[in-house]
Amino acid sequence: MLTLILYFNIEEYKDYALYWIAAVPPVVYLLLGRKIGGIVTFSFLSYMFIFIMTRIQGDFTSDSVYNIVIAVLAITVLISYYELCIQEAYDTLNKKNKELTNLSSTDHLTGLFNRFKLDQVLES
Repeated sequence: MLTLILYFNIEEYKDYALYWIAAVPPVVYLLLGRKIGGIVTFSFLSYMFIFIMTRIQGDFTSDSVYNIVIAVLAITVLISYYELCIQEAYDTLNKKNKELTNLSSTDHLTGLFNRFKLDQVLES
């Protein structure tokens, strides 16, 4: 992200440099996960919003700012939703695995441990 901030300064605030802001949410969420990625993305986008708003009079056109804000927000929302779905699927899978482990070690009729579980206990 520091490289991206330096890029904005090197490119003298040209409109096309704004499109690189859209690359931040996917990369950050991929590398850092949903919680930390959300915090880092929010911090970066807040900084970039202030950066752009201080230079909107001469360097950026309002149309380019509106377009990039809408694009970045859409990308961020989609990635956040995707990460949330992945987490829910992971939680459901863990829950089902625990249920299967329980079913494989207990007798359905009596609720007592079966021979498989008894062998595991005796081994340990």
